[in-house]
Amino acid sequence: QLKAKSDTTDKLLQKMKVDKDAAQEMKRVVEAEAVKVQTHTKSIDALASEAKEDLDRVMPQFREATAAVQRLDKKDIQEVKSFSNPPAPVQVVMDCICLLFGQKVDWATSKQLLGDPGFMRKLKEYDRDNIPERTLVKLKQYVRKEEFDPAVV
Repeated sequence: QLKAKSDTTDKLLQKMKVDKDAAQEMKRVVEAEAVKVQTHTKSIDALASEAKEDLDRVMPQFREATAAVQRLDKKDIQEVKSFSNPPAPVQVVMDCICLLFGQKVDWATSKQLLGDPGFMRKLKEYDRDNIPERTLVKLKQYVRKEEFDPAVV
């Protein structure tokens, strides 16, 4: 009986050693994953901070542009549409509008948009909060151009 109990105890000790080794390996894996998560969290926090800074920087211009859109009337649209060769700032703004509406970026398309009887309504009601990321990336290229000066336009 003593021998049987001794064998059982040895087996339990061996199983405990195996379980302990497995637990230590699991702990090592979890700690490594925790380091990865911390690294990703820091990266995400940095990106979020950068995005907030970008947003804070452009929000005054965005509010100003939104107010300017609300002040537009048919006369303004007709004036822009009458250009055969628009000034660079007007062209850049119309290129951005074409991008937002998913249209080809050129003056002929811009004039077609301007000629749409519902253009003013579409522009004023445009869902500015759900612009696709791809479009935002393209828009950044335009708003960084020297010709893009909201004060001039």
